[in-house]
Amino acid sequence: MTTAASLWLREHAAEVATLLEAGGRGTVAFELAERLGHVGHWQVGLADGLVTWSDSVYQILGVTRSDYTPTVETAIDFYHPEDRETVRNALRMAVQDHLPFEFSLRLIRADGRHRYVKSRGLVIHGQSGEPEAIFGVFVDITEQQEANLRLERIANVDVLTGLANRRNFDDALEKEWRRAARERTALSLIMIDIDRFKNFNDLYGHLYGDQCLKSVATALLTIVQRPGDLAARYGGEEFAVILSVTEHKGAMLVARAIRDAVASLSLHHAGNNNCGGIVTISLGVATAYPQADDLGLAWSRLVGEADVRLYEAKRTGRNRVVSSLRFSKHLAVTV
Repeated sequence: MTTAASLWLREHAAEVATLLEAGGRGTVAFELAERLGHVGHWQVGLADGLVTWSDSVYQILGVTRSDYTPTVETAIDFYHPEDRETVRNALRMAVQDHLPFEFSLRLIRADGRHRYVKSRGLVIHGQSGEPEAIFGVFVDITEQQEANLRLERIANVDVLTGLANRRNFDDALEKEWRRAARERTALSLIMIDIDRFKNFNDLYGHLYGDQCLKSVATALLTIVQRPGDLAARYGGEEFAVILSVTEHKGAMLVARAIRDAVASLSLHHAGNNNCGGIVTISLGVATAYPQADDLGLAWSRLVGEADVRLYEAKRTGRNRVVSSLRFSKHLAVTV
């Protein structure tokens, strides 16, 4: 065992032991402290399987002592169905290895409300040294968990458009590249740029420019709806769409649909007269077949190829899609 792991075990055991030795379990002050902190404690006897809860556990679960008598299985049933086996395994390993445990999982109260709870505990021993019971501390961490989820969302979402941000895009593309290599499937990428967006800002101002970006993002989301795909704001007026398990033909269909969806917005753009005087987009599409032996930033080559096709679309007239079937062949198709 590492020094860090050993230290954690000692600290963990000391924390639970403090509760056990407080001499106040069951007292008014102890129960009040638990209620104020949304913390409860529980115990399972190893000889008789008897389960005991403090008042705060009943409160967190939304039941009362008078109408509910817990057993190990009925207690576990309060957890989300997908998390119950994790709880069973944690308790089983605690009894088997006599080591402290900790888990943070989803819980469903008696009234159907969903909560997040953390349990920490250990096996306590009798005077003979034999394991006697499992003792745990039960904490409602719903507010903390929801705050963490909000922060995570902020860190991964572009504030203006609501699409994935660049950081999220980079992480997702690398993950999808590795998955495509592992499963031997195609991976497609669409790079998108709003045509003459600088002129749009100059003509109408940045406030309308921001509204234009949001409108284009909304149009993107009407097309990109599969769970495995991702629409992102790549930067400025540039967007990107990751299409997992998608061949060249399918990627082209999606790209054309996105182009048409943006054109159908009919957003006036006097600086884009050769494209009908409305806001339009240019798109570059690349499809790759990742290999298991691709190393490092191999996925960035897909971005580079799609980007080349994007600027070819802009150079040859805008409001069009240019694609590369496989970036190793550099086969360009303009539509």
